[in-house]
Amino acid sequence: MSSEVVVIKKYSNRRLYDTSKSAYVKLDEVSEIIRGGRQVKVVEAGSGEDVTSYILTQILVEEARKKKFLLPVEFLHLMIRYGGVVADEFSTESFEGVAESFRTMMKVGSDFSDMTRRSMGGMARGFSMFTPPQKKKEDE
Repeated sequence: MSSEVVVIKKYSNRRLYDTSKSAYVKLDEVSEIIRGGRQVKVVEAGSGEDVTSYILTQILVEEARKKKFLLPVEFLHLMIRYGGVVADEFSTESFEGVAESFRTMMKVGSDFSDMTRRSMGGMARGFSMFTPPQKKKEDE
């Protein structure tokens, strides 16, 4: 994976300009840059404000609309319910671990159901960090 960060300027007319290629790009081209292993940083052309998160969210929404990529409904509920807490607690390492588990499951083939049970148990433990703490009897 390349450590190069591609800076993209977002203009008020919603056009995106890839400064590394000196060319305007569309959301799907930004997605391809990321799939190619490079990081992107999107800044407002006028103010310099970092809007990377907003643009990446737009990419996810577009891909969901086209049914190319869908986040699990349970994860979306967590994102809405707990907002920034989920984003703060959900690290890249934990996501990559889950992704690797799924890649392994897909390679296993005939043992898929047993592997699925084990992975889902691991996911449940991983997502438990997003569960708000329960009140103790003495707190009530």
